[in-house]
Amino acid sequence: MKRFLEEVDDSSKLFSNLYTDSNVLGKMFFSFAKPLLNQILRNERFDDNQLLAISGEYSVKNSETEQFIQIYTENREVKLRDPLNSLLFTVFKLYRKNVLLCLFTSMVAEMLAIYCCYISGYLIEFMQTIGAPTQYEISMLIVFTLIFLGQIFLRNLHYFFNTMLSLKMKKLFLSIMYNKLSHLSLDSMGEISDGKLIALLQSYIFILEKIMVLTFYCFVAPFGLIVSCAFIAIKGGLIYALVVQFLYIVLFWIQYLINLIIGKVISKESVQNDYRIGLIYQMLCGLRTIKCFAMENFFLERILNLRKTQVRYQRVQTALSSIGWALLNNSGYFISLAVLLIGWRANYYLNISFSFSTLTILAYLSSAILSLSLGGMTGIQQFIYVCRRISQILELTEQKSLRLLPESRFEKCYLKMTNCSFCWSFKTPKSEDEAAPKIAIQNVNFSLKSGEIMVVIGYVGSGKTTLLRSILNETKLIKGDMEIKGRIAYVEQEPFIFPGTVKENILFGKDYDKEKFDNVIRLCELETDFKQMGKQENTMMGDSGCNVSGGQKARISLARALYEDADIYLLDNPISALDSQISQKIVENVIKGYLKNKCVVLVTFQPKIVPNIDKLLVLDQGHQIRVGTPEEIYAEYGYLSDIVTNEASEINTDIQCAPEEADEYEICLTEKGDDDSVKVGKETIITQKEETRAVTGSVLYSAYMIFSKYSWGPIGLLLYLIFSAIPPLLLILSIYYLGFWASFPYYYYYDFYANRFMMSVGFAVLFTIIRNVYSYYLILSGSNNLHSIMCERVLRGTISFFDHNPVGKVVTRFAKDQFLVDQKLNFFVLVFSEAIFAALGSLLYAVIITPYAAIPVFFLTFVSLYIFRKCSGALAILQSYESNARDPLQQNILTMLGGIITCRAYDNTKYFKNSFDKQLTKSVNASFSYVSIIRWQGLRVQLVGGSFTLTVAWLAVLLKEQVNSSLLSVLMVFVMDIAAYILVAILFYSEFLYCMPSVERMLQLTEIKQEDALVLPSDKNLGQWPSQGQIKYNSVTMKYREELEPAVNEVSFEIEPGMKVGVVGRTGAGKSSILQTLFRLNDLHEGSIEIDGVNIKEVGLHTLRQSIGYIPQQAFLFSGTVSENLDPFDQKSDEEMISVLKKCQLWDYVQSLDQDLEHYIWDPNLTFSQGGKQLMCLARELLKDCKIIVMDEATASIDYYTDQLIQKTLREYCKSQTMITIAHRISTVIDADKILVMEKGKVAEYDHPFKLMTQKDTDTEITSEGNFAKMVKAYGEEEQRWLFNVAKNHYFKVSDVAFDTQTEGSQLT
Repeated sequence: MKRFLEEVDDSSKLFSNLYTDSNVLGKMFFSFAKPLLNQILRNERFDDNQLLAISGEYSVKNSETEQFIQIYTENREVKLRDPLNSLLFTVFKLYRKNVLLCLFTSMVAEMLAIYCCYISGYLIEFMQTIGAPTQYEISMLIVFTLIFLGQIFLRNLHYFFNTMLSLKMKKLFLSIMYNKLSHLSLDSMGEISDGKLIALLQSYIFILEKIMVLTFYCFVAPFGLIVSCAFIAIKGGLIYALVVQFLYIVLFWIQYLINLIIGKVISKESVQNDYRIGLIYQMLCGLRTIKCFAMENFFLERILNLRKTQVRYQRVQTALSSIGWALLNNSGYFISLAVLLIGWRANYYLNISFSFSTLTILAYLSSAILSLSLGGMTGIQQFIYVCRRISQILELTEQKSLRLLPESRFEKCYLKMTNCSFCWSFKTPKSEDEAAPKIAIQNVNFSLKSGEIMVVIGYVGSGKTTLLRSILNETKLIKGDMEIKGRIAYVEQEPFIFPGTVKENILFGKDYDKEKFDNVIRLCELETDFKQMGKQENTMMGDSGCNVSGGQKARISLARALYEDADIYLLDNPISALDSQISQKIVENVIKGYLKNKCVVLVTFQPKIVPNIDKLLVLDQGHQIRVGTPEEIYAEYGYLSDIVTNEASEINTDIQCAPEEADEYEICLTEKGDDDSVKVGKETIITQKEETRAVTGSVLYSAYMIFSKYSWGPIGLLLYLIFSAIPPLLLILSIYYLGFWASFPYYYYYDFYANRFMMSVGFAVLFTIIRNVYSYYLILSGSNNLHSIMCERVLRGTISFFDHNPVGKVVTRFAKDQFLVDQKLNFFVLVFSEAIFAALGSLLYAVIITPYAAIPVFFLTFVSLYIFRKCSGALAILQSYESNARDPLQQNILTMLGGIITCRAYDNTKYFKNSFDKQLTKSVNASFSYVSIIRWQGLRVQLVGGSFTLTVAWLAVLLKEQVNSSLLSVLMVFVMDIAAYILVAILFYSEFLYCMPSVERMLQLTEIKQEDALVLPSDKNLGQWPSQGQIKYNSVTMKYREELEPAVNEVSFEIEPGMKVGVVGRTGAGKSSILQTLFRLNDLHEGSIEIDGVNIKEVGLHTLRQSIGYIPQQAFLFSGTVSENLDPFDQKSDEEMISVLKKCQLWDYVQSLDQDLEHYIWDPNLTFSQGGKQLMCLARELLKDCKIIVMDEATASIDYYTDQLIQKTLREYCKSQTMITIAHRISTVIDADKILVMEKGKVAEYDHPFKLMTQKDTDTEITSEGNFAKMVKAYGEEEQRWLFNVAKNHYFKVSDVAFDTQTEGSQLT
C-alpha cells in the first residue's frame, strides 16, 4: 500500500517542472503532486519555486492576451457582435481545445458510469440463477470492472482539466482587465466604482475555479438522459423510455423557469452587493473622521439596510434553489416509481433485473448528474455575469498616448500650446443630439523652451492641475495644437506612494545608480530623514505612505522625478507641504539649480519664493487670463499682486527635527525584519505566514462558531444533522421495500410494498426540501448575523487596529469572504452531507446484509481515513497560502489605479504590470498545487471505494446461493454509487475547507478591541452641554502603546470660553495627539480633560464627539446626497442647509447641480475640488452649531484664497465659539487669542502670539528667543514684518486684518 501511495521520488526540492516531466501514468495518477505533499507533511518551509507550476498546454502565455484583444476587436468592429457575445466567442475560440477536452472526459466518464448501472441489471439477473457462475457471467464481471475503473479515472481527469481551464481563464481575465484599466481615461474611471471593482475581483474572478467546477454537467445532462432512456428501452421497452423522457422534459422546463427567476434575482442582489462594498470601502478609508463626526450609527444603518435588501434577494434565491435541488436530486426515485407502477398495472409483475437497473440508472442520473447540473447552471449564470462585467469594462474609453514630436522638428521649444482647448471625455458623440462633452480648460496659449520656468497660478478650481493633466494627455484635445518634445517627469499635488521601500518608490523601476541616487537624495533634503529611518532608503512604506509625513512624501515624489532625468518637468505644488527652510533649499538646489537647463512648469500658491520666473500664467474658471512676465501680470492685474504677496507666507509651521531630536512615537516607521514580519514601533502585525498557521489550526472551531454562535445554536446544528440523515435513510428503506415488492410477484402484496415504496420516496423528497431550505436559512442567518456584528465591531473598534491593518485586508472580509459564506458554503455543505450520509448508509446496509462485507468495509474506512488525514493538513496550508497569494493582486490593481496618472506620465505602467504578472503566476501556481493534491487524494480514495464496490459485485455473484437474491439486488444498488459518493464527499469537503478560513477571518473582525460606550445613562443629566466651551487639560499623559514614550506628556493648559487657540510645533511635537485626546480616540494614561467642568471620561463618546465641531485635514465626503453629507442625521431643514451653503460661498455651485440639495454624489472627487470639499466640511460644522470647533490642518492642501475664505467665515459666524486650530500656516493662527506651542509632547509655550514674539509690549520687532519666535524668524524679512504687525494689531485691538473679497465669486469646484 505504501508503494501505491508513493509513486514518485521526492528528493528534488524544485517542483516547478514535475508536471511537465511526468509521464502519462504519472499524470493519470497525479503522482507529480507527491513530492510537494511530502514536503509539507515534513513541516518543511517551501517557497514560490517549490510550488507546482502549470506548463505545457495549460501554461498561460502573454501572447494569449494579445490574441484575445485581436479576436475580440475583430468581433466588435468587423462582425459587429455585442460586447458580451464577442467576449464569450473569443474565450471559446482561444480555449476550444481545452473546452472540448473537458466536455469529452466528462461525457465519456458519465456515459461509462450509466453503462455500469445498466450492466448491474445483468449482474442482478445472475444473482437470481441457480448454480455456479458461468464463463459469460465472469466475462461480464470483468467488463464491469474495467468500465467501472475507467470512469473513475476519467471523472478525476475531468475535474483536473476543468480546474486548469478555469485557472487559465482567470489569468486571462485578470490580465486583460489590468491592461484595460491601465489605459482608461479619467472620465471612464468615474464609471467604475470601487465597490463594483472589488466585488468583481473578490467575489467572482478570484474564485472562478469554484464557480466553474460543475459547469460541464449542464451539457452532459441531456446526453445522459438520452443514453439512460436508450438503456431503459432496451431493458424494458420503448414505452418506459418515453415516460422517462417526458417526465424529465417537464422537470427540465420547471428547472429552467426556476433558474430564469434565480438569474434575475442574482442580478438585483449583485447591485446591492456592489453598493454595500463601495460604502464599506469609503467607510474604512475615512473611519477616523467618521468617529470624530460621531457618524458610526449612520454608516451602520446604511450598510445594514443595503445588506437587508441583499439578504431579501438571497432568501428568494434560496427557496427556489431548494425546490429545484430536491426535485432534481430525487427525480430518479419518483420517476422510477412512475415507471414501475406502469409496469405493475400492465403486468401485475415486476422484473427484478429491470426494476433495479432502472432505479440504479435513474438514481445515478438524478443524484450524480442532474443535481450537479443545477450547480452547473448557477455557475454558468455567474460566469456570464463575470463576462458581462468584463465586457462593460472593455467598452470603456481609453486614454490616448502622449503626442511627442520627433527630435528634429523643434530644436529649442520643448512645450508649445496654440489656442488649445481640452475636454474630459475621450468618447466620440454617437449622434448630433448627444450633449457635447464638458470643457475642462480652453484657450491656452504659451510656449516654453529649455532653461525656462513657467509658474501657473489661479484660484481654487481654476484649472491649474487640469492644465498639467492636459499636457500629459489625460484630457482630450478638441481645438488647437499642442507640441511636445522630450521625456516628461511629473510631481503630483497628492504624492503617489506605493507599498514598497523608499528606494523602490524613487527608482520606480529604473536601474540603481548609487552616485546618481545619492545626489538626488541630497538635492531633495532626504538625508536627514533617512537617518531617522531604521533601514534608511530600504525602509518599507505603508499604504499611500501612511507612515511618513506629507513633507517627506512630497520630497520622495520629487526625488522620483529628478532620478528620471527627464526633459520636461511638471511640478504640481510640491513645495506647499514643506517648511520654510526646506522649501527654500528645494527652490535653490532643485528648481533653480538641478533643473536650470530643463523646461519647468510649476503650479504653486507661492510664486514669490521662486526668483527669476520667466513666465507667469494666470488661470480662472478653466480659462487662460494672461501669460507673461511677473511684472507684466502684477501691473495689469493688481489684485493678483496682493494675493501673491500674502501667499508668500504660506509656509508650513512644521520644522524638521534633527536626527537626535526625532520622536519615536511620531515617526513610527515600518521596517521589514529578517522574519518577514512587519513591525510598527515594537508591535508586530500578523503576516501571511502566521495567518496561514493560525487559520489551519482552527477550521473545525470556525465551523462550530458559524453554526452555533451566529446561527440557531447547537440545537440548530443537531436538527440539521437529523434532517440530513433522514432522506438517505428513507431512500434506503424505499429500495428495501422495492426488493420485496419485486421478489413477491403477487397482486395482494401490492398495497403493502408498493405503498411503502411510494411513501418512502415521497417523504424523502419532502425532507430533502425541508433540509435544503433549513440549511440555506441556517447558514444565511449565521452569515447575516456575522456580517452585522462585523460591521458594528469595525465601526466601534479602537483606532489602533486600523493603524496596523491595511484597508484592503479588511475589505476582503466583507467582499470575498462574505460572498463565499453567502453563496458557496451552503452548497458545499449540502452536497458533502448528502454524499457522506449516503455512503455511510450504504456501507452499514452492506454489513447488515452480508457480514462478509465487514472486512472490505473496515479496509475501505481505514485506508480512506489514512489518505484523508495525510492530505487534509497539507490542503489546508496550501489553501491558505493560495488565498494569501491572491490578496496582493487586488492591492496591486488598486495601487496602480490610485497612481495611474503618475504611471502614465513616466510611461511606466509596466512597472506594476511586471509585479502583477509575478503575483498572478504565484497565485495560479498555488491553485494548481492545491488542485493537484486534491486530485491525488480523490483518485486514491475513490479507487479504494471502487475496489469495495467491485468486491461486493464479485462476492454477490460468487456467493449468490448463500444470501437472499433480493437483498443482494438492493445491496448492488447501494454499492454502485459508493465510489461516486466518496469522490463527491472528498471534493466538496475540500471546498468546505476552502470556505472555512473565510469564516475564521470574518470571526477575527468580531474580536477587535472596542471603544467605550457611545452614550451613558448619566448623559441625559448634562442638558445643553457644553454651554460655554471651556476646555481644561490637567496633567494629561497619553501613550499610543504601553511600551512607547508618551506622545502627550503631563500637558496642562486652559482655554477660556470663546477663545481662539492655534496649535503649532515641529514634526513629532504632539499636535495631532492633542486632538486625539480631546476626541478620546486614544485613552489617557494619566490626568484628565474637562469641558465646562465635566470630565470627558465620564461622558459617552457620541455625547462628547457630537458636541465638538471638526474640520479634518483630508476633507471627508461620502457617496450620498448633498443634504446627507451636510446633515447625516436629518435634523436640519432645507432652509438651514441653504443658509450655511451661502455663508460658505457654495450655494451657487450646489444650485447648479441636478436637484441641488438632493443631488447624489457618486464620487466626491468628481463633484467637488479639494477646496470645495473643505468648504462642504465647514458648512457641515456650521450647521451643527457646536460651542467647540477643532480644525486639524484643514487648510494644508488648499490655496490661500480658500484658506482665507474659511478663516473669514469662521471669524464672522463663530465669534462666540471656542476654536482650536492645528496650524499648517502661521498666517492662519497669527490673529489667534493664544498660541499653544508643543515640543516633544509637552507644552513649550502658551500665550498670545504677540507676547510670544516679544519681551515687552513696547517692542516694535521680534525680540523673543522662544520656539514660536524662531518659527516666525524662519521666514523672510517681509513675511516676518507682516506676521508681527498682524499679531500686534490683534493684541492691541488697533484694526482688523483686511480680507480681499473682490473675487469671492470665483468657481470653487
